[in-house]
Amino acid sequence: MAQYAQSGGLRDLTLESMRDLGSDDWLPGLAEPGSIGGVQYGIPWYAANRVVIYNKDLFEQAGIKSPPRTRTQWIADSERLNRDGNQGMYLPGQNWYVLAGFIWDENGELASDKGGDWKGTLDTPAALRGMAFYQDLQALGDGPKDADEEKPRRARCSPRAMSRRSSPPPAPRR
Repeated sequence: MAQYAQSGGLRDLTLESMRDLGSDDWLPGLAEPGSIGGVQYGIPWYAANRVVIYNKDLFEQAGIKSPPRTRTQWIADSERLNRDGNQGMYLPGQNWYVLAGFIWDENGELASDKGGDWKGTLDTPAALRGMAFYQDLQALGDGPKDADEEKPRRARCSPRAMSRRSSPPPAPRR
């Protein structure tokens, strides 16, 4: 977006943002990506949250009465659904957006700003917990694990990993 703004290819929406679009009520994390040098070029019209989408017939066939409410239930239900050619979980390969949600759910961050210098924080306990849960979910489906992997490996979630899962699926970051 910065290149388009620099070339004059984007319209300055700062006045409209303040006057007509309620910019005072925007979440800063959603507004900042649309702002360059204090000028608002992008409007945060859309923010997503996590939802559960499931096939009720497949849940019923597996003896599952309702969607999971905890991570432990999510893993267990996915394992029960992994039969008769069905997948209980499908993640589309390495997906940083989904992974980031699990890291944030654990109160971790991807990086931290140290006086203008960004430092990665994926080695913190919170980030590692989020990554471990993502790995557990990834192991339950036949989606691609790595870009160069021809055939996905099938792994099972370890009892140790499952025992530390007690919180529900991630809520949107605010």
